[in-house]
Order: sequence, then C-alpha cells, then structure tokens
Amino acid sequence: MGGFKHFVLAMTASAGLTMAVAVAAAKDGFDWQGFYLGVLGGVYVEDGDVGPTISKLVGFNVVTGDLVFGAEAEALGLSWVDGDFYANLMARARFGIVLGEDGLLYGAAGFSGWTPDFDLYPTIGGGAELGFSETLSGRFDLQAILYGASEVGYLVRGGIIIHP
Repeated sequence: MGGFKHFVLAMTASAGLTMAVAVAAAKDGFDWQGFYLGVLGGVYVEDGDVGPTISKLVGFNVVTGDLVFGAEAEALGLSWVDGDFYANLMARARFGIVLGEDGLLYGAAGFSGWTPDFDLYPTIGGGAELGFSETLSGRFDLQAILYGASEVGYLVRGGIIIHP
C-alpha cells in the first residue's frame, strides 16, 4: 500500500502545482455560466486495488450570484484494475460556490454504472476548479461510488475543462 500512498501524494502535489500555475495565469472573473466539456485522468481505488482512469465529460452550469448549479455526464470512463478493463457511465448534479474571481468549490451527487452489468450506484463527491484563461479551467475531483453498505470505490482525478 506504500506505493499507492506515494502515488496519491504525487497526484495531490501535481494538482496543487497545476492550481498554483493556474492562479498565476488567471484572468479577471472567470465565467462559469454555460456549456463545458473536458477530460479527466487519475486513479480508481477499491479494496486496495488501484487502476488508472481516463474519461470525457460534458456539462452545463447556471450561475446565480456566487452560486453555481449544474449537471454533467461522463462517458467512456476507462479503468484497468487487476488486469481487468471496466467502462463507466456517470450522471450527476453539481452545486458550488465561486471563490474569489476564478475559483469554484463544488459538491456533486448522482449515479454511476460500470460494465459489465451497468447497475446504477449512488455517487457523491466534490472538488475544486480554477479558471486560468477565458475558456479553460483546471479541475481536481474526488468521487465516491457507493456499491453497498461497506463497499466503496473512489475516483481521484484531475483534468482540463473547456468552456467554449
């Protein structure tokens, strides 16, 4: 498990560095309103098994003052755990608060389905996003997929979001 801890620390440090660079390059008042799409990469962790993931997402935000409400869907989330390949479809609502001029702190809740059965499981999580140009933001995200009373899978990811 020591290797996993080092990997998570490296991912966290990388996300922190990405956010620091984004803060340095930030423009005034990022616009969170409207349609967006992006790519996320990271790890999936369940019962000590760890595998890399990559997925694409699409979403839409509505902004009211400093509050952001939205919905997003992820497709083709890919994960390789213990040599097995899994695909994921996820839909969730997002709710957040704008921090400063370019930051967004959010929570999310929805449902996730994994191959081969695509049974639906509740998903909760959250993250932080930081706008670093007029149309780009960086995201760090943690999602927990609740498979049952004691079985939980975690997605720990970072990515780039395009706000056209």
